[in-house]
Amino acid sequence: MMNVSGSIEHIAKELVCSSVAEAALQALLEPEEMATYMCGCCKTPCRSCWQAYEVSNFPSVESLSGSVMGQMHDLTDPARALDLFNVAGPNSGNFNNLFGKVGKYFIETCVKKCDHTGYVNGSLATRTYVYRPDPDVLWRRAWDKLVLDDRFKKDITDGFTFQALPKSECPYDARYCVPFPGIGFGEGDMGYCNFQVPGDVAKAIGSGLDKLGLGELDDKASHS
Repeated sequence: MMNVSGSIEHIAKELVCSSVAEAALQALLEPEEMATYMCGCCKTPCRSCWQAYEVSNFPSVESLSGSVMGQMHDLTDPARALDLFNVAGPNSGNFNNLFGKVGKYFIETCVKKCDHTGYVNGSLATRTYVYRPDPDVLWRRAWDKLVLDDRFKKDITDGFTFQALPKSECPYDARYCVPFPGIGFGEGDMGYCNFQVPGDVAKAIGSGLDKLGLGELDDKASHS
């Protein structure tokens, strides 16, 4: 299943650390909270920052929304799996190396069946999970404030809501049961599930698969 935090944290950070979000947060955060946020976004020197974070200077909330929502739609709508891996799409091919960083993009879970098409096309998803940064993320408080702000609320609640498998198929909290768009599984040896990538998605990923080879993906499997 998708490691939601690992997969989308860079997009969430683009939103919360943007110049328009910072301007809004000046009036929403207490001074100490603002200092923590500035550190989390590496806008000020602090121990948690090794280098400055490149922040997109969107001129308005609308322009920020267009960028972030485009990226998130590719991750939350199974029908847009090809767009997710398109180098000319909103995510600019950033996910084409996902099999080289399996631990970042996937988590191991137990499921009833490996090769259920409902995992890929989203037809089995009956729960939702709304992303929220992990407790140790320094800009989590800022994120929580933006969720309540009318200027950002819709983008966060709509754009960062994922469809998750029901507990009957995936007996964990919804955040651990979000299928990765376009990535399926097949029955492997000893009760493990092996990655399976449909032909059109494999073609879009391109060299990301060529470097590893589908056979090598068997070692990065999860229990069924």
